[in-house]
Amino acid sequence: MSLTSDNSFNNEYDYSDDIYEESMWSTTSFCADPLLTYSPNSTFPSISNCLQHAILDQLAPLLLLISLPILWITLSNAKIEYKATKEEEEEEEIQEFGRAPHSEIELIKKVLIAVLAGSRLFLFVIASYELLWQNKPIPLVELFYPLTHLITLAFLFYFTEQFLRLSLAPPGPIFCVWLFFVLTGLPEFFNLINYCFRNEFYFLSTCIAKLVWWPLCLFQFILNCFSTIPTGHSNQSPEEKVSFLNNQLFIWFDPLVKIGHRRPIVEKDVFRLLPEMGAKRLFRRWCKERAKQQIGKSGDFHYSTSQLNGPSKQSKENTQNYNERTPLLLPTYKEKQQKLKNKKPPSIINCLWSLFRWEIIGAMIAKLFSDLLQITTPLLLGQLISFTEDLSLPNWWGFLLAGGLFLASEMRSLLQNNYFNMMNSVGCKVQSVLTSAVYAKTLRLSSSARHGRTSGEIVNLMAIDVDRFYQVIPLLQQIWSSPLQVVLSLFVLYQVMGWSVIGGVLFMIALIPCNLCVVRRTKIWQMEQMTLKDSRLRMLNEVLTGIRAVKLYAWEVPMKQVIDQIREHEVKLIRKAALLRTCSDVLNLTSPYFVSIITFALYIFSDPVHNILTPEVAFVSLTLFSQLRIPMMVLAELIGQLVQTAVSNRRLKHFLVAGEIDPEAVERDLDPQYERAIDVEFASFDWKTKTKKLVKTHSHLPPGHQHLIRGSTTNICIPYSLNNLELHLRRGLLVAVVGRVGAGKTSLLHALLGEMNKVYGFVGLRGRVAYVPQQPWVLNRTVRENILFSNLDDGEKPNEELYARVVDACALKSDFTVLPEGDQTEIGERGINLSGGQKARVNLARALYHQADIYLLDDVLSAVDAIVGRHLFDLAIGPESLTKGSTRVLVTHSLAYLAETDWIVVMEDGQILGQGTYEELLNEPKTAQLIAHLEEKEKENEKEDEKEGLKIFFSKKYFKIFRRTTRK
Repeated sequence: MSLTSDNSFNNEYDYSDDIYEESMWSTTSFCADPLLTYSPNSTFPSISNCLQHAILDQLAPLLLLISLPILWITLSNAKIEYKATKEEEEEEEIQEFGRAPHSEIELIKKVLIAVLAGSRLFLFVIASYELLWQNKPIPLVELFYPLTHLITLAFLFYFTEQFLRLSLAPPGPIFCVWLFFVLTGLPEFFNLINYCFRNEFYFLSTCIAKLVWWPLCLFQFILNCFSTIPTGHSNQSPEEKVSFLNNQLFIWFDPLVKIGHRRPIVEKDVFRLLPEMGAKRLFRRWCKERAKQQIGKSGDFHYSTSQLNGPSKQSKENTQNYNERTPLLLPTYKEKQQKLKNKKPPSIINCLWSLFRWEIIGAMIAKLFSDLLQITTPLLLGQLISFTEDLSLPNWWGFLLAGGLFLASEMRSLLQNNYFNMMNSVGCKVQSVLTSAVYAKTLRLSSSARHGRTSGEIVNLMAIDVDRFYQVIPLLQQIWSSPLQVVLSLFVLYQVMGWSVIGGVLFMIALIPCNLCVVRRTKIWQMEQMTLKDSRLRMLNEVLTGIRAVKLYAWEVPMKQVIDQIREHEVKLIRKAALLRTCSDVLNLTSPYFVSIITFALYIFSDPVHNILTPEVAFVSLTLFSQLRIPMMVLAELIGQLVQTAVSNRRLKHFLVAGEIDPEAVERDLDPQYERAIDVEFASFDWKTKTKKLVKTHSHLPPGHQHLIRGSTTNICIPYSLNNLELHLRRGLLVAVVGRVGAGKTSLLHALLGEMNKVYGFVGLRGRVAYVPQQPWVLNRTVRENILFSNLDDGEKPNEELYARVVDACALKSDFTVLPEGDQTEIGERGINLSGGQKARVNLARALYHQADIYLLDDVLSAVDAIVGRHLFDLAIGPESLTKGSTRVLVTHSLAYLAETDWIVVMEDGQILGQGTYEELLNEPKTAQLIAHLEEKEKENEKEDEKEGLKIFFSKKYFKIFRRTTRK
């Protein structure tokens, strides 16, 4: 920087002739005057044209040039998000997203850009005319800066219009470009006022073209501080619609704070989530990325994503990636799983990085600039102290240092707040993704993988392990930020105090092995603690599930002792880990003080004559020592968080790679052209996980059935639970499945649902399936919502006529008159306020309301008496019932209804002993003998029930109460 003493502003075109002795196209003719002119008598230095046009005026175009990749990426991602959001809103029949209307403010913005471009174009034309036609010695910078401003304005107009089309406010780079135009144009504006009004108005048009630039830029900047894009829905979050300044200062959040100040906040006051924060969209991205890393092909993820879609979308996804080049014989699901077992399972960390890397990188940049601004505070403080000691320095230098100190602190605070906002947003997304992944995995677990896992363990994964990812993510950047802050602080300390800082560095290096030992030992204890916690929750779940038996047999004390014993071991591990972490935290938190003591002691005693603690050295050093305390403290906390997250990561990874239900075990097709609704062809199933290799020849299979086993070898389970099943059921049949206890009736339904391991064979279901289990389950909602079982929160209107018919068919009308609020009665946890028969009928009504093509009914009549059972059979299940057009497979022990069924399947030892009509089975000796045995067994059970009822009735306590009530 060159300083010249000149009291007047350099004339706009009054350049000395000796400067242009060389060719005017040479590099020396680019700029014609010094960068800065300063007079000791002046309050502020004067900025020359060269500095203004060659450097200051190029800052905004340079910022736009650097931001162009960010703007393109942001625009492309916004288009993708806009398209996805619009499709989701169309599916939900909500019209919120459309092209933002052109308001008066947006029109003013465009007019201002046009006027600004016209002023710069005029200056470029005038300078070109004087240089080329009048041969005046015009510096090339007078051509260069209008041209760069024109290009910058063109890009600003384009991006502003594109984001307006997507109903989004202009992003941060556009706002910062206008801010730079205002800041860098202010010195020239003041100098132009002085110049244009002091000299003759020979260049009146040029002065006007230059004078209008800064006021219009200021006006444009003020307009960009506000957003005119409507938020659409009244409860929609304004975060993505407000301006950049509003977003950075969190002004959009103020109305919610004001509401909370006046009264308690309720659900309707809270904004809706942003579209990109929705669990559905995040989980789809997770499935795609995980499948891409596991399989290596982005197109092989249709099974994972189909969990969120309906059957039609699933079939569409299953076929959209196939063409005429696709092989006719594709690998089976088991073959794919066998190949994947040999591969390393995908890392959760890698998947999360691929999903949220841009958000993390953005937060990383904000954190980097925040750390750099933090280290400038002691440097500016030292310069400010030096300024107060040196009276020869000009006053404007002190104002500049004070202003720089203030701006550095404010900008650091702004960047740090936005960093935490971005990282907390990423943490929420990670929590949503992992929770959805665990939930979806739970629904897809195979029977072998589900064995040994309780609901308590899964709740642990969601409530504890996933939450640890959320807690560690805001601190994640401290892995590199804390060492960077420490290194920068020590470097500045070295500049201030010299080699005395080595003592503090050695002390901090000595802490590293201590922290590593703490991490290693804490991790071991953490894993043991989580294992004990799973055992404790499993035991608690078993006790609560069987609380009636516990109370009946007075097992409260032994059960409490077992749980307390597990908890004691868990508390011991927690206490040891907490004591070790406390010692580590104390050492890390006090380390800055030890570092300062050691450094000051070495500084003073190493050279007592020259090393004197001046105010500059003392204040700067103390500021740096205080800055050292924060990263050391955060680093100590981060160590414990990382240990816990590593354990949780291992547990989640182990759970997510567990075996899943084979989606190809059952062929599902909604095409109504099939005559048969259910096809089972020579199929065997098992629940077990221990497998043996099936011989390549498959000699044990009957002739003509070897094609049912694909591949040279197959993992099978021996012995099978269901063997060599052959079942072909036409549409509309009422099928009864009978057999002894343990014959495989319920297993047959699970095999049709695809929940059993299919060893070989073929299973096909043609239509939508409704399943009613033997043990009914209900939601903790109203009876009506349990029957409708649909998303009523989205405004879906129920079919009242169908609902009334279903309620009547399931004999629930009389129950509604007894319940306090009718069908609006809230069902307690696990249906505690409903009887077993009522829960069974609610489950049956739920299946009937959804009008499936195939009903799988697992002994639904066992929980009701004979009269209600006959009502259910006649109106809900039987030949002339509400479901007479559908295929019904009824597992039953009540043989009174067999004569009214269309088809009967008799099970024995996991095989189909016989099947046919009632008359055909009675003519077969084996099936007739089994049916007769079942009838005798049913009569014996009825007699035992009668005896048990009489025994209870004539018991002393009950009989006394009965006699007392009859006398009254």
